[in-house]
Amino acid sequence: MKHVLLLLLVLVMTGCDDVYRYPCQDPENWDDEYCTSNACVAAGACAVDVMGPDRAANEKLIKEYNESKSEVK
Repeated sequence: MKHVLLLLLVLVMTGCDDVYRYPCQDPENWDDEYCTSNACVAAGACAVDVMGPDRAANEKLIKEYNESKSEVK
């Protein structure tokens, strides 16, 4: 039974990945033309729309998260 649970856990974790639902959620895209143009405003997909109005706080959290990920490696 332990082996089955361990196998199930391994299978579930293999599907984990850093994926963004919207391109403007990815901090690397925040300065791209799409994420700063009227197209993202019309689609409601700009960073401020998908992450909330406090972008500076979100940037700080993302920076801290990325730093913690790099320390683990």
